[in-house]
Amino acid sequence: MCAMATREALHGAAKGLVVVMDDDQLCRMLVRTILTGYGYAVSIADNGASGMELVRRHGADIVITDLFMPEQDGLQTILQLKREFPRVRVLAMTAGTSFLTLETARDTATLIGADAFLEKPLDHDGLLAAVRSLVPAAPAGHEGVGEPRADR
Repeated sequence: MCAMATREALHGAAKGLVVVMDDDQLCRMLVRTILTGYGYAVSIADNGASGMELVRRHGADIVITDLFMPEQDGLQTILQLKREFPRVRVLAMTAGTSFLTLETARDTATLIGADAFLEKPLDHDGLLAAVRSLVPAAPAGHEGVGEPRADR
């Protein structure tokens, strides 16, 4: 399942286009509500595969991805994003699991290309600060942000 911002919002977002990938519907809605309230255009997907389709079709300035999702997890998604869209900024998040500590999750996500990391449950101020730190100077559709690599 994915939901995208309106085409006008995708191309006219003053603060940037964010794609949120998380299998937790409540988390997706929370992130979308917070970020749209601050002027970001937000599209959502319930896994990395559908989220990557959104990025391919509409671009992105920032991708926020959970690390553990069905179909395509966040680690696979980060690798794919950095290979196909190296200029897209990535914010990884997780609540952790019984087999992976938060520290190991953060280190792994950062090692493979995440630009920032947040621990769940998310807090409003931490999310907003992380997103603001990643926003490029120009929104998607400007300066090539979110466009595929030319060498593909």
